[in-house]
Amino acid sequence: MSNPRPPEDRQSYHITFTTYGSWLHGDSRGSWASNGSFVPPNSSVERGERRRCKHDAVRLTTPERRIVFDAIRAEADYRRCKIHALNVLDNHVHVLIAVPRETKSKVILSQIKSSATLALRKAGYFQDRPVWTSGGNVSIIDTDGYFWRVYNYVINKQKEQPFDKEGR
Repeated sequence: MSNPRPPEDRQSYHITFTTYGSWLHGDSRGSWASNGSFVPPNSSVERGERRRCKHDAVRLTTPERRIVFDAIRAEADYRRCKIHALNVLDNHVHVLIAVPRETKSKVILSQIKSSATLALRKAGYFQDRPVWTSGGNVSIIDTDGYFWRVYNYVINKQKEQPFDKEGR
């Protein structure tokens, strides 16, 4: 693994996003509102959110996870980004990535999700329904210690192991 400190022209982020319907407001794990505030667990809120869903929750299969993994890697290469760690799970995705400083964090989040969706649809999956929840979480990686905590979390602390320990 290379030095986590990105060159001066780069910024590192931990990007996380979930599959459609898999982590709703009120969930027992809690959730985050679009304004950044924490939404505590509340079963009645979760039931209401579930009723508003127009489709069943998405759980990615292993072949679908592989398609998403490869699409994110390809998008990162195309955008001149370096993936330090990538883990595609059945209900969410973690990406530890260094991007050109001029790239806005929400833009790279959108580009990654769009490329993953396009790849899944080209492969015949999720033709008439959403794959992801709207938005996602982007955290700035501003210290070496934080980088290594996130790296360890993405690679070693998930229920499913990544396809490649180096995020390749």
